Amino acid sequence: MADDGVSRPWYCRLALGAVLRRLLVGALLPLALALPGGAEDEEKPELTVFQPTKYRISQVHLKPGPAGIQAAVSRGRYRVNFGTREGVRPGSIFEVYQEHLRLGLVRVERVWRDTSHVRLIQLEQKLNSSPAPFGTRGRLHHLKPKLVLLQTIHFDQGKPDLSIDMHERLRYLSRFVREFPDHPLIIEGHSDITGDEKRNRVLSRQRAEQIRQYLHEVQRLPMEQMHLWSFGSAEPIATNETDEGRAQNRRVEITLLDALPAALASPETQASAAEEKK
Repeated sequence: MADDGVSRPWYCRLALGAVLRRLLVGALLPLALALPGGAEDEEKPELTVFQPTKYRISQVHLKPGPAGIQAAVSRGRYRVNFGTREGVRPGSIFEVYQEHLRLGLVRVERVWRDTSHVRLIQLEQKLNSSPAPFGTRGRLHHLKPKLVLLQTIHFDQGKPDLSIDMHERLRYLSRFVREFPDHPLIIEGHSDITGDEKRNRVLSRQRAEQIRQYLHEVQRLPMEQMHLWSFGSAEPIATNETDEGRAQNRRVEITLLDALPAALASPETQASAAEEKK
């Protein structure tokens, strides 16, 4: 500043110095933030938002006994809010979560239209609360698919059974699958024992591809979520000695998993799939 010839007290000179420093910092700070490595370039911790699924334990039935809460939970029956309308079948396995904490695994035992009964098959967290730790009021216990058996579609004379009833089932199945966009949907193709095995592998893949195209074009499921797996006649579910048994073996099975199987992701499987397409 210009010297006006006026002598000022020391505290005024200090105040003027502080003002100048603030002005200087205010001018240089935006430039510093814009440089690489500035505050804007620092990595900020990513905030994760808890997103529960809408499929939950809605009712609990614990068998009384002297063994305590752990045994009661293991022997208990739990009702959940999904059923045959979503395509879920007995034997399906779900993970049980309380917010971010995974408590264990349950298996579907019986299925009705809108509800199912499940049983605990693996408990991963020690429970010491009472009453029932699953499904009690004030607690949110939701389910995520681990291995969910959905639908089986049979083939007759090379064409899938896409009746009005099956179309409706696949519509509800697709609605269920949309709730879990990060879970791979496995579409398995199977054949009977008629013909040589190489032809059966190609045929079973073609059948799986038909169902994938249907789910994509009609039910609007994304192609990248669906993965084909052709087994040929290697995994029959009925005898191949009768017409009825062979009809049961000509099928496509749809399964929702929590992760893509290693066998499907292997280079050998991908090369085999490319060969079957030819």
